[in-house]
Amino acid sequence: MNCWICGQNADSGEHRTKKSDLGLVFPNVSLGKPIYTKTKYNKWVKINSLDSDRFKSTAKICQHCNTTRTQPFDQAWEQLSAYLQENTNRLRLNDSLPLHKVFPGRTKEAMLYVHLFFVKIFGCLIIEHKIPIPIEPFSQAILNHSEHPKVYIGIGYLQKVRGKNIVQISPIESVKISADPFLHFANWQYIVKEVFVDISFSYKPEYTAILRNVWQPSDVTKKLRFSKFAPIHNLSSNHIFK
Repeated sequence: MNCWICGQNADSGEHRTKKSDLGLVFPNVSLGKPIYTKTKYNKWVKINSLDSDRFKSTAKICQHCNTTRTQPFDQAWEQLSAYLQENTNRLRLNDSLPLHKVFPGRTKEAMLYVHLFFVKIFGCLIIEHKIPIPIEPFSQAILNHSEHPKVYIGIGYLQKVRGKNIVQISPIESVKISADPFLHFANWQYIVKEVFVDISFSYKPEYTAILRNVWQPSDVTKKLRFSKFAPIHNLSSNHIFK
């Protein structure tokens, strides 16, 4: 198997949900303090380590891409994710996220890296689940440190889930025109406790028009619109409860 990002030998597993996000919610996972995930067969499985292969995509990438090449993207999301978890109650009272407080002096660069973090996760999902979306623009965005022009992100919080320790990647919902081999629209969510990230691929402008409070790196200013999302009831196989 070759790395879908650079084409080299793929020898490294990428976490579907970032290990640091798992650690924010479940800081002391061990043999004596396991967590549980539900499989696609609706069975609960006990997990004793955040390094478990159950958290990793089967779409492997190379070690260089998983560490050196994409490390700045991981670090940017880790910094933003920690801020969101620490300030959820305060953000609930506002409709904007003060990015200049999260990334002082480097908002544009950091939010490009956040965008590319989700481009990387999205690319792994495309390969793992054989989703009919062209993968090359995803790899080129990562290799060139440039935005993917058809990937949009919204950030906010879930309503009515206070106190629940949930880490989840939702199933991918999509729209496809039968005559076209590729999807015209795809959407999925990345959830860490109450923090909700909505990720969309929009091939056609008419689908982009229905998206609310989403952004691309070129749109980012010092403040970002912060959204409220309704809970998702169709949980995927990759959700974890304490």
